[in-house]
Amino acid sequence: MRKVRLKFLPEVLLTVTILVGAIVLFVRLTSTTRSLEEARTTASRETARATRISADLREVERILQTIPLDDGKLWGDTVYSLARRQEVAPQKRLLFALSESCRACMLTLPFLDSLEKELTGSVVAVSRGDPVALLSFAETNKLAYPVIRNASGSIVDRIPAHGTPVLVVFDSLRVRAIEIGAPDSQARRRIRRALGVTEGLQ
Repeated sequence: MRKVRLKFLPEVLLTVTILVGAIVLFVRLTSTTRSLEEARTTASRETARATRISADLREVERILQTIPLDDGKLWGDTVYSLARRQEVAPQKRLLFALSESCRACMLTLPFLDSLEKELTGSVVAVSRGDPVALLSFAETNKLAYPVIRNASGSIVDRIPAHGTPVLVVFDSLRVRAIEIGAPDSQARRRIRRALGVTEGLQ
């Protein structure tokens, strides 16, 4: 009886090996199918997001085109401003969408300060935050540019980002550049170029 069992042992092992291999292949195929489905879903979401961002940018351009660049009459309420008048108004502006509790916004301030010194009147900050908190933020950081409270969210809510800061360079024709997050050296270079500053890239 023992010899008979040993005789059939190789066939049993072969059968088990085949079954295990089939199971492993099935699991791999299932995993691959799931991965492909997830990839297609992700690609579909990214395409929809890109389309939405493109539409939002066009809306931002449309709204920004209605903002005069020559008399300082911006949308919303001016929470903070040094009330410095310009003999020659800038042809381009840098919109700085901020949150007063945003660490990345704090990291962005030195760059904006340097831009405002070079191109006086070019930077304007906007937020839909509490006016008292915004005023405290502006005074504490000694901002050299106005801070506007966009309470209605007509601009802030249309900027295609899920956080702050967002930097938008625009003129009366269109949006020239948009950067999301604290700008690195490459982003700072793009912003300066969009503003027409070609020297002294930081």
